[in-house]
Amino acid sequence: MDVDTRLLRYFAAIAEEGNLTRAAHRLFVSQPSLTKQLKHLESQLGVRLFTRSSTGMTLTEAGHTLAARVPPVLADWDTAVRDTRSAARVLRVGFLAGAANEATPDIVAAFARRRPDWQVDLRQASWTDPTAGLASAEVPVAVLRLPFPGQDAFGVRSLFTEPRCAALSSAHPLAHRDEIVDCVPVTGISPSEVGVAWLPDAGEAAAEFVRCCLDVTQSRRTGCGTR
Repeated sequence: MDVDTRLLRYFAAIAEEGNLTRAAHRLFVSQPSLTKQLKHLESQLGVRLFTRSSTGMTLTEAGHTLAARVPPVLADWDTAVRDTRSAARVLRVGFLAGAANEATPDIVAAFARRRPDWQVDLRQASWTDPTAGLASAEVPVAVLRLPFPGQDAFGVRSLFTEPRCAALSSAHPLAHRDEIVDCVPVTGISPSEVGVAWLPDAGEAAAEFVRCCLDVTQSRRTGCGTR
C-alpha cells in the first residue's frame, strides 16, 4: 500500500496538537480540508485513528501505533530528499510574490558566482502559505514577508523594510500632505518588512544563499557592489 507522505504529516500534526483547529492552523490548511484528508487516510488504512469529542481528538489504539512510527518515517524521507537534492546541486528557494522582487536577480547572480556548480530553483508559494514552503520542508530557504506564523522554528534575518505610500483622491482632506503619520487607522496591510528564513538543518548551500541575501541587500543600501 502506498500512502502520500502529506497525509502522514497531517496525521502527525493532529496527533501532536490533539485538536483539528490548531493542527489546521499549523499546517496552513482549512479545517474542512484537514478533516477530509484524515478521513482519506483512515479509509486507506481501514482503521479509525482518532475518537472525536468536544474536547478534541484522542488517538485510538491503532492511532497510537501509527503515531509512534510516523515521525522516524518522515525524518528518514526528509533526509533522503535533502541528500538527493544536494547531490543534484539544486537549491530550491521559496518566495512570496512581492518579496525582494528587485533584489532577487542580484541575489541569484551572487550565489551563482560563489557556487557556479549549483543551480537555483525559485518556487513561488501562494499567500495561503506564509512560510513559502519552509513549514512543509519543500524548500530549505525562502525569501518572504515578516513576521509569519511559526517563525521561531526557523532561522530568520531581516533584509530590508519597504516604504509605504497612500494613494488618495486629489479632493481627499489629506491629499496635500507630504507625509501621513498616525492620522487614520489603517488595517489589512501586509507587513512591509522582507526577510530570509531557513530550516535549522538547511545545509551549506542554503547558508551561502542567506549570505548572498544579506550582502546584496546591504550593498543596495550603501551603493557598493557585491563580490
